[in-house]
Amino acid sequence: MGIFSFFKRRRTTAASEADDLLQSALPPPARQRAPAGADKEAALRDIARATALKIDAIEAAMSFDIFHAPEPPWSRRPPRRAAGDSPAPSPDEQWQPAPSPMAAPIEEIAMAYARQELETVEQNLQAALRAQPRAAGTRGCWSMLLDFYQITGNAAQFDNLAIDYASTFETFPPLWSNSRYRIAGETGAPSYTGVMPTLALPAIVDGTINAQCDRLAQLAIAHPIIRIEFVAVTQADAAGCQALIGLLKNLQQSQRELILVGAAEMCRLLRSQVRIGRRDADAPWILLLEILKLSQREKDYRETSVDYRVTYNVSAQPYEKPGAVFLADAQNRQTPGSPDRFMMPVVVSPQACPALLEKIAAYASRTAIVVLDCSRLARVDFEAAATLLAGLQALAGAGKTIELHDVNHLVATLLGILHFNEISKILHHRY
Repeated sequence: MGIFSFFKRRRTTAASEADDLLQSALPPPARQRAPAGADKEAALRDIARATALKIDAIEAAMSFDIFHAPEPPWSRRPPRRAAGDSPAPSPDEQWQPAPSPMAAPIEEIAMAYARQELETVEQNLQAALRAQPRAAGTRGCWSMLLDFYQITGNAAQFDNLAIDYASTFETFPPLWSNSRYRIAGETGAPSYTGVMPTLALPAIVDGTINAQCDRLAQLAIAHPIIRIEFVAVTQADAAGCQALIGLLKNLQQSQRELILVGAAEMCRLLRSQVRIGRRDADAPWILLLEILKLSQREKDYRETSVDYRVTYNVSAQPYEKPGAVFLADAQNRQTPGSPDRFMMPVVVSPQACPALLEKIAAYASRTAIVVLDCSRLARVDFEAAATLLAGLQALAGAGKTIELHDVNHLVATLLGILHFNEISKILHHRY
């Protein structure tokens, strides 16, 4: 039995269930905009006709690799325009790949996960990959299963799957993160929800960043999670490096959790600015060692320590495993014009959703761009999704721009099914 037949028996019920949830969440005007079932069937028939005409075209349409397209915002691709029609949409307009047979099992799995049917989720994802590991659209299943093992804390299964993933797609294996999902009760770590102070460093890091570092250190007193972005940095002098060294050490001593964006890029920049045997100011060396330590790159740290000792005839501090540090992809940089982000909870439940929306509304009252950080968001409960959608729609209706960043693939799929893309931009994390 093929992969599509394996899941076909549940497709009708799941699609109906998702549409019912969507209708209950949207007010009457948005309800009228929701696509009808007949329109979906028509779209599928169009694709079927395209299959008969051109095999290459249908292969492109079937590519449901929604998780590896550049900055996918989970929306619909506008229909093709005939000659003489209005101009094509700009690249900034949101889009979504055309429907494919893999859409059915992926949607089923996402909704089962939202209902916390964990055994079903794991079995169905494994079955999909065993049946057609290289088929068009299955890369999304790989990402969903990797996220599933990450969320459930199954490091051994994650590592095994990461090796298979790297072999199948001829790429580097995904990396396990000890701090991506910190579920209270399982790890003992609190599940923080609220504003997350962010320091987005400028292109030139010099003494002028002292005021920004002091501000962040003050904010850290009342906030357990701090975010620092190195993405835009192209040059760092000794004074700027010294300011960052002091800030990073201060945050670690106060046991604040750190989210570092673009740490690898910053290490490469600093390494290009130092020379073995050249005794310039040692601040760039010390900052390089500090970021290597926070990145848990022990081997690189020790090798760089030897280079430092050769250059300055002084030993660097011995390597120590850092506290809670999460390395975010450079693609998840701060949106220009937006303030500090809002950290979403580990789980959005029906009971907690009203209070969560009140916090988000308070945060949104201070900014036009509402950036919800989902790097800790493991699951959105199926029932809570409707409440969350209605609350975010109210903000969008008030003129707010809403962005959900670093969403895991299981949650991103659910949000796509329920048309969150109509009111927000959704960016998943990458493997």
